[in-house]
Amino acid sequence: MFHKVNCVLLIASVLVIGIECKKVYRRSTEDKDGGKSSLAFIFDTTGSMYNDLRQLREGAEMILNTALQESGVIADFVFVPFHDPLVGPATVTKNKWAFQRALNMVHVQGGGDCPEKSLTGIQLALNVSRPRSFLYVFTDATATDHRIVGKVLDAIQRKQSQVVFILTGHCNDLKRPSYKVYQQVAAASSGQIFNLNKTNVHMMLDFVKSSLKGRTVNLASVSNPPGYNYTQEAGKRADGLSDGKQLVQVMDIGNTSVELSYVLWRLVDSTLGEVTVSVSGAKPKISVIDPNGEKLTGPPKLVTQLDLSEIMIVKVMQPEPGNWTVTVGSENEHSVKVVGLSNVTFNYGFSVEQPQSMKETSYRPLKGTYNHMLISLSPPNVTASIQYAEILTLDGRTLFELPLKRIDTNLYSADPFIPPDEFFNIAINGQDKYKQDLRRIGATAIQAQLPDVPYLTASRKVEAHSHSRVVLSCGVESLVPVTAMWTKDGTKTYKQITSLQTTSIDFVIENMKEEDVGTYRCIAHNMAGVSRTSTVLDLIVEPPHITMEPENTTELDVGDTLNISCTVYSEALLLENRLIFNGSQTHYATEIDKEPNLEGVYRFNKSIKIDSDTIGLYMCVAANRGGKTNQTTLIKLKADPTAQILGPHTLLKKMNSSMQLVCTVDNAGTVVWTAPNGTVVRTRDVTGPSNDMLEVNNVTSDGEWTCSAIRGSHTGIDKVNVSVLIKPVVSIIGSKNITVLNGTVVEVTCEVVAKPSPRILWHRETEAFLNNTIRQIKPNVYQSVLILNSSADSVAATYFCFGENSEGIHHDSLTVQVRRKMKLIHGFEDQSVQLYYQVELKCVIDSYPSPNIIWYHNGTELVTNSNVHVSEDNSTVYLKRIEFNDLGSYTCIADNGFENVIVTGTIGVTGLVIDCTVGAVAGQLAAAQRVAGSIPARSNSMYVCKCTHDTGENPSVGQPAPVISKELTKISARSGHSTKITCRVLEGSPEPTISWEFKNQSSEEFGALPDGVINNEKELVLSNTAEEQSGVYRCSAANVIGKDVYDVILVVQYPPRIDSALEDVNKPLEVKLGKGVKFSCKTEGLPPPIVVWTKDTRPLVYSDNILLSDTNELSIKSVSAYDSGTYTCTATSAVGSTHRNFTLIVYDPPKITSSPETLLEVLEGQRVELPCSAQGVPIPIVEWTQNGTPLSDHRKYVDEYGLSFVANLTDFGDYVCTASNVYGNTSVTYTVHIW
Repeated sequence: MFHKVNCVLLIASVLVIGIECKKVYRRSTEDKDGGKSSLAFIFDTTGSMYNDLRQLREGAEMILNTALQESGVIADFVFVPFHDPLVGPATVTKNKWAFQRALNMVHVQGGGDCPEKSLTGIQLALNVSRPRSFLYVFTDATATDHRIVGKVLDAIQRKQSQVVFILTGHCNDLKRPSYKVYQQVAAASSGQIFNLNKTNVHMMLDFVKSSLKGRTVNLASVSNPPGYNYTQEAGKRADGLSDGKQLVQVMDIGNTSVELSYVLWRLVDSTLGEVTVSVSGAKPKISVIDPNGEKLTGPPKLVTQLDLSEIMIVKVMQPEPGNWTVTVGSENEHSVKVVGLSNVTFNYGFSVEQPQSMKETSYRPLKGTYNHMLISLSPPNVTASIQYAEILTLDGRTLFELPLKRIDTNLYSADPFIPPDEFFNIAINGQDKYKQDLRRIGATAIQAQLPDVPYLTASRKVEAHSHSRVVLSCGVESLVPVTAMWTKDGTKTYKQITSLQTTSIDFVIENMKEEDVGTYRCIAHNMAGVSRTSTVLDLIVEPPHITMEPENTTELDVGDTLNISCTVYSEALLLENRLIFNGSQTHYATEIDKEPNLEGVYRFNKSIKIDSDTIGLYMCVAANRGGKTNQTTLIKLKADPTAQILGPHTLLKKMNSSMQLVCTVDNAGTVVWTAPNGTVVRTRDVTGPSNDMLEVNNVTSDGEWTCSAIRGSHTGIDKVNVSVLIKPVVSIIGSKNITVLNGTVVEVTCEVVAKPSPRILWHRETEAFLNNTIRQIKPNVYQSVLILNSSADSVAATYFCFGENSEGIHHDSLTVQVRRKMKLIHGFEDQSVQLYYQVELKCVIDSYPSPNIIWYHNGTELVTNSNVHVSEDNSTVYLKRIEFNDLGSYTCIADNGFENVIVTGTIGVTGLVIDCTVGAVAGQLAAAQRVAGSIPARSNSMYVCKCTHDTGENPSVGQPAPVISKELTKISARSGHSTKITCRVLEGSPEPTISWEFKNQSSEEFGALPDGVINNEKELVLSNTAEEQSGVYRCSAANVIGKDVYDVILVVQYPPRIDSALEDVNKPLEVKLGKGVKFSCKTEGLPPPIVVWTKDTRPLVYSDNILLSDTNELSIKSVSAYDSGTYTCTATSAVGSTHRNFTLIVYDPPKITSSPETLLEVLEGQRVELPCSAQGVPIPIVEWTQNGTPLSDHRKYVDEYGLSFVANLTDFGDYVCTASNVYGNTSVTYTVHIW
């Protein structure tokens, strides 16, 4: 009874005020993006905003990318331009390119009259944006339409959206209503006013970008309009402030400025990821102290995002839970806002009657009476408990607290209370799942309202299939008793309902039928007036479905009977039902019955006798309001089978080549291929027109190949005549390298395989053609005989046999040599020489071919060394110094492959004297013997000098053996420089013979000295030292007494070089974007070089993508456009340097980002936007065509995002956007229908 009395009193007061009932049409849109918000920019387009617009354009892409990719909060973008008198149109899009295009199409102009229609722009943005959206207003003027602030504030409360003003001017109207409405809107929406210099707009845009990284919640919001009494007492604290805020006033008497500072004790719970504090006012200050009492001074915990003359914004990163102290200050009036990054927030609703769910509440309380309040925590699965709510003033003071009772999961109820008349905020207080204190403030401020007409929510249009169940729902929001009902087409009224508060009314159609189609209106009225909203219900009608027999194409003979049937199914009334012959209603065309029936099935049958007049195209046509469909069948007369081999019918094919024959047959059941010898090589059954291919892999014979098309007794054939051609193949019969004895006659033969018959020619190297005899030994095989008479001519030469015809030329060759009998010109005999003398042995043979001469010493093949040399033609042996081991038998064997000559002789020594003188030992006799004579050549005896005395025999001591100085064992030399290696003999008698040997690193045995080394016996000279001369040089000093050896290691240093076997580096390497590439730089040098890579002459920076291996191979895992350039590998050592360049060109064929909708239907006068954003490397060239003609209409605006224009009827057609670069092209086609 208490609530009823309140309602009656309220109604009476309302009637006294004189509120009239009125008709209102309202609608809200459904949120289809999971509670995401809109990001809206409301922009002043007067001339003074040019610099602001430029900065907004530059920062837009950065903001949009963050909003779409990182935040998970923004669903779409809104752009509303305004000035005075025009506002709009509004652009609402999910496409960032469309949003930027809207920005680019704005042209700032005019100005002079400062106030602009900013509130109208805000109201338009609120109407088209989603709930809980973010609105940013850019202007340098106040509001000329400030009188509509009430409508704007109501929309803010309903949408719970935030409005932030970015002012770069205010027309010096700070005391007028045209500016104060900005303060009202900002305070009511928990937004702020930021006064900026025009050059700092981009800094504010950076802040906007960073604030979109997640859903934020309000933690504190303080607004101080001019003239506010900051020391008034209200709330539970003695200082008049809510728990968590302390006011400190400091007034400087000597100055005109007043500093106001606030200390906010703010609770941080475990769900907060970061906290942002923003102050808007003159010379703002912010100080933050953590729960441990430590003041934050900077990164990483405290990040200052903006610090300007009238704006300061700081961010606390990853704050730990607990009580934080935030002190803010400014010289004059200012606003403070504290938000946190968290998904834990709440919704609220009000009702005069006790509500059971949020659906029964309104977004604003009823003014002047008791209201129930529901609090709903979100997300639904959050773990938290709420104890009480606070009603706060806009400056943060607590008016009173409301205990909360849990009535369902995360749903709380407060006892009835009378709301303040002014704007107020709601704060909730409780604990999170870790028992940490949790506090949140509502998204916007709230103001109680007088009774208003019902707010209706219903779908604009509902479409349903026949026989389906349809529910038309109408949400009715009202704070006072309300009556609602549904009507149809303005006449028929359905049952109405009455409710004490917000409710909904459903109209249900169990079986959708044609007669249910129409306009339904939801009507609701309460004491404030009447609201109406309409829903159009339409039947989804499919076009008729037609089944026609026979299907497709049927071939019949004259005299056959054709039975045609048309079966039509339609769920709606038929508007047309006909059978049409050859496109007209004459002849056999028939109008078919279209009277409605219960099943919706319409059947028609017709029999037709086939002749030349009745063949053609038959079409069943049916239409209803869902569309028009047709089915056709083509009736044709059967024709005789036909066969046609495609291409020329006379073919010339090379022997053993392959060929393909394609035969097109029609009106046949079988296709048959026949070879020239009559053999069937392929058969295949066919139906209708068909192509059949015969592949012959080895063509060997001439003749006709036949394709036959067969149907019953009817046959059609086609033939192709194939002639086989053979390119000459020439081969010499027998050996290709012959030797004839001088004075004989020989025949040489070559065989030629060819078709057509070849011309066969012989010639001797470059001389004239030679006579020959030609005969054909079998088809396509010919032999040519050439007679050579060595007694009459010089026949030693190379002979070529050529075969030539129309298919080409080929040849083979043989070499003829004429030999002579072997004859000894100069030989050698037995001889005796003195020891250590030089001996020369000759074995000169006259012969052709030249003989191969081998020398033997004492039965063993003679081996050359420093003492034994053999002439280049092996005809002479030089013994430089006869030693005992050089004595013996020497044999020369000469062989030319046909016969041989053997020459033998011996070498002995004469005049050998052995002097054996022995000194006498004291008191003893001494004997001396002198032996002289000749030692036989083959003597292997040992001569011993002996002396005799009474103690026995004792051999004498001989002369000293050779000794070599071994000072240096390793020498380093540079490649290209002169080097000397010395062999200094210290002693040795008789004088030792010096010889040199060489061994490189890969050899195990010593051998001859390398090329380029001059042997001066005791000194080696390397005038131009080369790398291949590196190794061990051995000097041997020997005499009859003994031998000494000295090894010297020569190390040749050479400049760096890069492996010349690498790929062709002079040619640029083209690599597709995203692919990998490797550059090899295999180097060598002594000392080992240091390798450095550069790009475009600058040092290369290595990363996870650019790697350098241990072998100096440079790898790029995934190339980008920035990787194009010249890469240089430089190898450097102490003896020189070298480099190699690699040119990399990164490419990417064009790709187009376009709209998935390529078919557009628009009305004349509407804006058409055809997205076409092209990417590629190099940047693609974009060209537009309309209906195949290059676009030249100046009305159509083309930029990097696509094409846009205002449609008129002449713009109907296909628009093709083509993007191309040197690596390819791509295109997208839009079809535009304009009505």
